[in-house]
Amino acid sequence: MNDQVTARFRLFCLRPRVIDFHLEHFSDAHLATVLWDGVSGSAIPAWRQLDKADLEDVASYVQSIQAPVTSQSMTAAEFAAAGRIYSANCVSCHGAGGRGDGPSAGALKPSPVNFHVCQPSQARTWTVVNDGIPGSAMPAWKNTLTPDEVHLLIPYVLQTTTKNRTGLTHD
Repeated sequence: MNDQVTARFRLFCLRPRVIDFHLEHFSDAHLATVLWDGVSGSAIPAWRQLDKADLEDVASYVQSIQAPVTSQSMTAAEFAAAGRIYSANCVSCHGAGGRGDGPSAGALKPSPVNFHVCQPSQARTWTVVNDGIPGSAMPAWKNTLTPDEVHLLIPYVLQTTTKNRTGLTHD
């Protein structure tokens, strides 16, 4: 094995998985908590030895490489259809507001994603919805949802959970 393949294998095997910041966007509050406290059970240490200015520099760097928060226009009919898809398939784990607090969430480890804290890119959302997340309760939906339904669901999730920051854009 060459060094690049070995490095990718090691990253793939880490649990919890290593986050590619180009594919996800984290709230400022979540990022600050992770930098200050680290992540228990992972290779992410607490950075409490850094002074505030250094922590702000690290946070700024991470924010500069994160996936941008994007929105996509939806008609009222598309938004309503996407809401029905979300209600039928996602609410039990992610909750009505996308906060990872659905009726089944308490029994799931790892916990479902709170989309207000972790906002995946459209590409990452497409991959997760279709392929699921190994080692979690997130199933692959590619045999349940049609591609058209997934195309409706992605902007619905991203818009619904960012409406307080970016404005909901459905006509």
